[in-house]
Amino acid sequence: MTLLKVENLKTYYYTPLGTIKAVDNVSFEMETGEILGIVGEIGAGKTTLGRSILRIVPEPGKIMGGRVVFDGVKLLELPDPEMDKLRGKRISIIPETPILSLNPPFTIESQIKEVLKRHLNYSDEEARRETLHLLEQVVIPDREAILKAYPHELSGGMCQRVLIAIAFACKPSLVIADEPTTSVDVITQAQIVDLIRKMQNEHGSSLMFITHDVGFASKLCKKTFIMYSGKMLEMGPVEKILQSPKHPYTKALVKVAYSMRSTKVASGYLYAIKGSPPSPTQLPRGCIFEPRCDEKTEECSRVDSIPLLEVGKNHQVSCLLYR
Repeated sequence: MTLLKVENLKTYYYTPLGTIKAVDNVSFEMETGEILGIVGEIGAGKTTLGRSILRIVPEPGKIMGGRVVFDGVKLLELPDPEMDKLRGKRISIIPETPILSLNPPFTIESQIKEVLKRHLNYSDEEARRETLHLLEQVVIPDREAILKAYPHELSGGMCQRVLIAIAFACKPSLVIADEPTTSVDVITQAQIVDLIRKMQNEHGSSLMFITHDVGFASKLCKKTFIMYSGKMLEMGPVEKILQSPKHPYTKALVKVAYSMRSTKVASGYLYAIKGSPPSPTQLPRGCIFEPRCDEKTEECSRVDSIPLLEVGKNHQVSCLLYR
């Protein structure tokens, strides 16, 4: 059953230097209970996509078009009071920066209890019991002490666990995990991924996992799509993306992921994609990846747009090589 349907979503930032098309004509669907990975470099538009679904795009950003249908509800047409009720209860987010995402002057207990009281109408005693249970679920030791702690007294990994508890507190239908492993060390990263998978299984939520690491996406997701400078370049089952990537950018991302995990130490064993992403206010004509592509043709810089083309079952790519 389709839980989320995004059609031709466009979110732009209007700056003095020009218009930044952070999300440009993106479409996809998510099923109930599905884990979808969104992979791309910094600046690809992944975070803006998640924020657009929640309608929390910061100024000077603006959602310029498209449709977002969640469980039959057209989110972009929903009045603000109704969206406020849905946000945090039916759809929640695990932010990228855990320490900065918690409110500094409030204890951990008050911040978790606030969500339960607001969305589930819990009494103070009920909220406290559920808060302790949530902290147990996210494997936080000495829970009574943590309840009384302030965000600055916790490590980044511990703050991330608290945010995961808050995200799953109301048993939401959809959780958006926005680069949840970026601000923690390598060992904690693996623990956070395992914890998110465990909470997703227990609550039956759908999960949108945003990351720059295609390797992490492969550990958690069944389906993934690749973003670059606001565009969707490839989408398909994660096994096909890893084993048989089609878009030159996807091939490069997979090659980077494999080289980073290689145990072979030799000159040049770490692979890097040549060049840099284009300036967001001066995008190239034609294929967005053309300036960095090793497989480009003359036509790649001439076309106005490249649609997603079917290259296999549930596998699509935006590349002229597969017309």
